[in-house]
Amino acid sequence: TVTFTAPPAALVAVALVRQVPINRLTDYQYSGDFEARDVNRDFDRLVMMLQDSGLALANALRFPPGDESDGFLPASSLRALKVLGFDADGNIVLTPTLAGDSTNLALALASSALASQGAGMVGFDASRVYPAATVGEVLKTASSNGAEAAASIADIANSADSAKGAALVGWKLNAAGAVGRSLYARTRDTVSVKDFGAVGDGVTDDRAAIQAAIDAMISEGGGEIYFPRGVYQISAELTVIQRNIRLRGSGRGSSIIRTTGAANCLHVSGGGVSQEYFTCHALGFTSAVATPTGGAGIYLDDAPFSNIYDISIRNVFDGIRVRSGALSKIQDFDIRDSVNTALLIQSTNDLFVRNFGIHTSSSSRHAVAAIRIEDFAEAIVMECGDVVGGQRSLSMEAASFTAGSRPAYNRFSNVYFDSGELKSYINNCAFLHFEGCWWSGARAGTGQEGLEINSVVAVDFNGCTWFNNGLHGCAIRASAGRVRFLGCQISSNGSTTSAGSAGLFFDSNASNFTVQNCTFSNGLYTGNQAYGLYMHTGTANNVTIMGNDFVTGGTTAGLLDNSGAGAQKFISSNRV
Repeated sequence: TVTFTAPPAALVAVALVRQVPINRLTDYQYSGDFEARDVNRDFDRLVMMLQDSGLALANALRFPPGDESDGFLPASSLRALKVLGFDADGNIVLTPTLAGDSTNLALALASSALASQGAGMVGFDASRVYPAATVGEVLKTASSNGAEAAASIADIANSADSAKGAALVGWKLNAAGAVGRSLYARTRDTVSVKDFGAVGDGVTDDRAAIQAAIDAMISEGGGEIYFPRGVYQISAELTVIQRNIRLRGSGRGSSIIRTTGAANCLHVSGGGVSQEYFTCHALGFTSAVATPTGGAGIYLDDAPFSNIYDISIRNVFDGIRVRSGALSKIQDFDIRDSVNTALLIQSTNDLFVRNFGIHTSSSSRHAVAAIRIEDFAEAIVMECGDVVGGQRSLSMEAASFTAGSRPAYNRFSNVYFDSGELKSYINNCAFLHFEGCWWSGARAGTGQEGLEINSVVAVDFNGCTWFNNGLHGCAIRASAGRVRFLGCQISSNGSTTSAGSAGLFFDSNASNFTVQNCTFSNGLYTGNQAYGLYMHTGTANNVTIMGNDFVTGGTTAGLLDNSGAGAQKFISSNRV
């Protein structure tokens, strides 16, 4: 009898399922009754239990006969909230769901939040052929395209083939009228020394790599070579034939070329070709040797139209050497602790030097001179500089006084020659002009004059200063030609030896000079010159001394003339 607590709805099918408990109800006793009724009833129960089991087995998932697949499910803790499925080999697999029902399964399949959801729940085998418009076909097509994309990426990453790599990447300036081109073409505008293998670690010998970069640009008719930040050690000089080459660093203190020997850091030559150019800027040059015995930081060797600026040079034999060539410019630079000279100018003309500092704290450096101008050096224009320390600040001379073999037509403006151990000097020169320049030094030993003038055709000093020199401010020898001092300040010389010292000292028979509108004084610093202006014995001709102030010019006398009478000698209108 089946009793419903509520009647079923109309047309609802009711299935009655028999479930015979699988247990034993009869126990047969030894020597007891064995009645047919009891045996039949037990056999009927066995048949019914087998029928129930057969029905349950018919409704279960089964492997077909001969299938040896593992049909065991994982433990409940492993299969919780997972969906039963099968892999490509027919084996059971479990796929996670959010909560274990169809709704959450759909949500998990649509999700991209976790790698284990969405596409991570869909099986795929790239070796199979999937029907059109299926997920499998889409994934297989994407896999094939991915292989092509990987090959393209490999081509873009290729740095060995110039037809690949940057040549496959486009570039265009974000500006009106700009034209697109490859990144390879864009980067060719500037070549880096690191493109040729330079390291810049201060240890590796980068000479061969840098020279290869220079040679490559020369062969192409010119171009810019860039030195990224670093110290580029070189074992031999770098050579450049002008050919419109530009060397550029990232800053004079951050891109350094350092030689390990006595050679030049950089040797630039014109190569016999005129109207071609060389430029070097934002670089530093130095030597790894404590006291270099040769070589220059930069050597311009018959290299006209060169432009050197924003440069720093440290601890080399000669800082910048210029030989021959014309119309070059050296500006905005500093040179420190050069052994022989800081600027060595030889047989060149039309050279423009401005905005510079030349310094050393060693009294033995600048052994020849901080600035040395020699032989045929014409139209040298030098302005706005400071020269401090070393043996000598300036020497300008030639082996011969012959025209065409001597420095001539050179002009200096606002250059300070300060604290050299020995005197500066001019000898065998012609037509020089100094404006607003300043001499203070020559205080070693018993002291010397700040500047000595020997054989010269003509030299003018306009608004210049001689101050606190060891003996005389300026000494003019008898061999000097026309010398003029106009509006100059001559003060407190004789700082080492005061006795016999003078602001301006004219040697015996010195002639052809003018001193006009100048001021002579003491008390400005430690020096106390004995005389403002001293004229030694002998004959002084063509002399003009007018409009000067000698009132405090010397501890002994402001003006002392021992030269006696001379032709065309005018001394008047002075305050004494």
